[in-house]
Amino acid sequence: MLTRASTRYLLRHPWQFGLAVLGVAMGIAMVVSIDLANESARRAFVSSAQTLSGKATHQIIGGSQGLPEKIYHTLRVDTGVSRATPYVEGYVFVPEFNRTFQLIGLDPFSAASFQGYLSSTGPAQNITRLIAEPNTFLMTAENAVSMGLNTGDTLNIELGGAGHVLTLIGLIEETGAFNQQALATVLVTDIATAQELVGAPGYLSRIDLMITEDNRGDSLLKQIHDRLPEGAAIVGADTRARTLQQMTRAFQINLTGLSLLALVVGMFLIYNTITFSVIQRRRYIGTLRTLGVSRREIFGMIFREALIIACLGTLSGLLLGIILGQGFLHLVTRTINDLYFLLSVSGLTVSSWSIVKAIILGLGVTMMTALIPAIEATNMPPIVVMQRSIFEAKKHRIMMPIALTGVAVITLGAGVLSIPGGNLVLSYTGMFMLILGFVFLSPLGVIVLIRLVQPLLGSVLGVLGKLSARDLIASQSRTTVAVTALAVAVAVTIGVGVMIVSFRDAVQSWLDQYLRADIYVTVPGANHTANTPQINPALVARLSSLDGVLSISRGRRIDVVDSGGVTELHVVDMNPDNFEAFQFKAGDAATIWPLFREESVIISEPYSFHHRLKIGDSVSLRSDRGEHAFPVAGIFYDYGSDQGVVTISRAVYERYWDDRRITSLGLYAKQGIDLAALIGAINEAAGNEAAVNQQSILVRSNKTLHEASLEIFDRTFAITTVLRMLAIVVAFIGILSALMTLQLEKAYEYAVLRANGLTPRQVWGLTFLQTGLMGFGAGVLAVPLGTVLALVLIYVINQRSFGWSMQVSLEPAMLMQAVMLAVIAALLAGLYPAYRMARVIPLRALREE
Repeated sequence: MLTRASTRYLLRHPWQFGLAVLGVAMGIAMVVSIDLANESARRAFVSSAQTLSGKATHQIIGGSQGLPEKIYHTLRVDTGVSRATPYVEGYVFVPEFNRTFQLIGLDPFSAASFQGYLSSTGPAQNITRLIAEPNTFLMTAENAVSMGLNTGDTLNIELGGAGHVLTLIGLIEETGAFNQQALATVLVTDIATAQELVGAPGYLSRIDLMITEDNRGDSLLKQIHDRLPEGAAIVGADTRARTLQQMTRAFQINLTGLSLLALVVGMFLIYNTITFSVIQRRRYIGTLRTLGVSRREIFGMIFREALIIACLGTLSGLLLGIILGQGFLHLVTRTINDLYFLLSVSGLTVSSWSIVKAIILGLGVTMMTALIPAIEATNMPPIVVMQRSIFEAKKHRIMMPIALTGVAVITLGAGVLSIPGGNLVLSYTGMFMLILGFVFLSPLGVIVLIRLVQPLLGSVLGVLGKLSARDLIASQSRTTVAVTALAVAVAVTIGVGVMIVSFRDAVQSWLDQYLRADIYVTVPGANHTANTPQINPALVARLSSLDGVLSISRGRRIDVVDSGGVTELHVVDMNPDNFEAFQFKAGDAATIWPLFREESVIISEPYSFHHRLKIGDSVSLRSDRGEHAFPVAGIFYDYGSDQGVVTISRAVYERYWDDRRITSLGLYAKQGIDLAALIGAINEAAGNEAAVNQQSILVRSNKTLHEASLEIFDRTFAITTVLRMLAIVVAFIGILSALMTLQLEKAYEYAVLRANGLTPRQVWGLTFLQTGLMGFGAGVLAVPLGTVLALVLIYVINQRSFGWSMQVSLEPAMLMQAVMLAVIAALLAGLYPAYRMARVIPLRALREE
């Protein structure tokens, strides 16, 4: 009987039931979509790393110029290492398709035992042609089809500003979905072709080894180590991949944390729905209790309803999450490509663990949220349940204890956030505790706020103003939860928005200070590898002597890899005036400059954070002269890398490294020089040089580079903006559900008012007054919570994630916009309930009562 009654109730209130299911679905979809996007990107990267490293257990890496070829000969002949294979790597750009590929030059014979995909390149003559014919390459069959290439076709590529033509001689056929995905950004050539393309004849990028994990293998590693020249090192095959994966960990954790905020808002919607279903049936439940139905049976009935909502919402959320995940995957991948490394993800990977997590989360959160109203419905005596006034009075009495509980939870959350260390999970736990404490405080805040504006509403709007405020206070068990849900969603918008604006202001200020040169020159496709394309020395000399050029600074970025991971080293050649581009967090520029010229390095704030370094400590780097410790002279602000960089003067760099490459130039113009004319002169000089050396360059003004940097910043936070908007959508659904339930329950009261002369227009006005007041209350309450969330995100989450520090940019206009957003969301949510109530026929409503 109870099951039939429960089913009939759900069917008689399809809007309320449907909105509850939609709220759960949206919350779960947010979490699932981000989880699937992160997991797909992670799997794609792991697959790519495993495919490209093959069966290698160790790698020999070189110094600033790579590894001399003779090392491979020494390994195979003198040391007797049979399982070794050399590689040459670089990056090429295909203008026709606007795509970047990783170039891998290998020895097909020795690499065959390492790389499984070499066995699926078609006829054996393909391998022979790859070695015998210059400028030939292999690519996946899937890529060839997408680019419209057939065997024998040519492909125009650019590397280091120089154009080359390669001939496709074979296809890497189907080797499994993950291998195809891993090889989607790869062009395979032989060693000689790759060396010629990257401009590194006689040098290798790395040598892969297969060494057994036993005494014999340990002995062999020692022999190899003893024969390596200075600057070369043996590292685990997964060292670089592990480091690169760690780079994106904080980024992915932050996305997960933000997606959980939408689920938090969804929890209020679930609580709303179950609570309102109990309130709507209070007389029915009281009657059942009077007739002998046990508390356990009532509890089971309410819990079954919640389980139905949970199952339908979770299932819908899974499907919606998979759809949203496709779009989020594109945004996540684009951010990783912008900030970290080249990654190709062919499609969304739906893992069973992600599904299980979503089911546990959806069912668990829903049932946990439904627990409170279910207990309330069963613990009250029947007479209390049947009388609304007693129920509301009880809610009012417990408001103050709940508020005090909120204060305690906020205090505990602040204590968790103050725990030192960089644990992001703990940091997000503290932040969620602050939100939970606010939730406990908000009912008191809503009532206080409404009481404060009640006299003003009465004096301005008369009876309708007084009625709207009094009705909200009298229905606090319905209204406060809906207002809180909207307040939390708007607070998330404020917090994340303030964080983004503050971050953008910090980046813009840093760019204004850091980009001191008037014009910047780079080689297209330059990267941080040993064989990265350099600007031709003859062109550097020519640009230095141009009329209008006051001075020039030379730059080079290179990744120094060792067993501890990857360190990005920035080599600069500048004078004391240019040194002012660095804004120091620790140390004084005048004191640091002499130390910097001699032997010391300066490190960025994120590098200092991740490696726990301060002034006076040392940075140990693997140079071409062996391992060397460089003293830290200063710590500077930098927003160009969340892993941090080490900056060293060119004079010191050339003392320990044999690398003389220049990959970037900063040109300072003389006073009064027309920059457009100077850029034209630079391009003309580069064009003359290109005619001889076949190298083009990329010339950008300070303003253009500044705008391009901010464009990347905006792209990075596009996914965060989407998450904020979806959280508002969930809250909108929540307040719509609350208003629908509230207005349906008050049908009798509206019928009495209509019978006493209230017009349909006044019904609209009364409804909009109540919804607008709820939205205003949510907006006002959201301001302090949003401000606190912004402070936590800036000073705790961001600092512990990336090591960046910044000042808070809190603009009053942004807070006003947030309040307006809450009011508009509430008014829009009130449209349909107002329409329904204005059409109520008084006689029918009174007869039904």
